[in-house]
Amino acid sequence: TRAVGALRGFVSSTRDADAAYLQALLERPGSARTFVALPHSFWPAEWKDKYVRPVVPLKLALFGHPEAGNLWENHSFGKIRSLDWVDAPEYPSVFKHPATKAMLTSYVDDFELVASEANTHSHWAALEKVIEFKDPPQFWGADPTSHLGCQHRFYQQRTKDGHVLTTYDVEM
Repeated sequence: TRAVGALRGFVSSTRDADAAYLQALLERPGSARTFVALPHSFWPAEWKDKYVRPVVPLKLALFGHPEAGNLWENHSFGKIRSLDWVDAPEYPSVFKHPATKAMLTSYVDDFELVASEANTHSHWAALEKVIEFKDPPQFWGADPTSHLGCQHRFYQQRTKDGHVLTTYDVEM
């Protein structure tokens, strides 16, 4: 996506969803319900002398649940599609915005937007209405940029013929 964006003169920015899986409900028609035992610190005061080890239905797609990843993906992709993004059928987890030619990729809780400078803010603002993010967008070229759990550093140097060469490395 970054290469296509660079050819169009677009900018790349990234964001992380905040507690991603917990944004999706654990509703699975035809599947068994999941129950969890709550730690004492989560008990309401009236439970103290009433219960020994209460269990309650799990309502959110908690990390570690065998279906949480698929539930989060279905939830987040549905939210993205509701904003007129369309799937790039040849690439799973890649979306295109027909009106602005922007591209959006999603990998678990990491999102990368490649769009014109003029449209970047409005795309993130729309996404913020349907997905909760931890932080403001990080723009590629800012040093360092974090994406997919890695630090990315950019270097620019001028070649002998006067062109600017941009390279980057990834620290895992």
